[in-house]
Amino acid sequence: MTVFGGMDEESRQSTGTTHILDLPTMSWHALHPGGYIPSPRVGHAATVLGPCMYVFGGVDASGHTATFAQYDAAAMLWESPQLDGGAPGARVGHTMTTTAGGIVYI
Repeated sequence: MTVFGGMDEESRQSTGTTHILDLPTMSWHALHPGGYIPSPRVGHAATVLGPCMYVFGGVDASGHTATFAQYDAAAMLWESPQLDGGAPGARVGHTMTTTAGGIVYI
């Protein structure tokens, strides 16, 4: 299981870290991926399709955001893919899901 961002309990600051939970051993590991790492945030949504996790929205240091990022777990690389069309507005506390056909619903 891969987790991005969230709130650091001690500092009460949002984080931009990526962690993985190794389910067989139930142990957490911090990852150090490269590429375009999304800004630290809370309240965002994430979904997985194939080897990639997609993150949208949330609240970062600038306020509500409508940024979209892709994490390729096989390459350990964050990317900001080029999107076409009118993007939805910024949102917080929403959900995302994917279909087998590769469509992401927010």
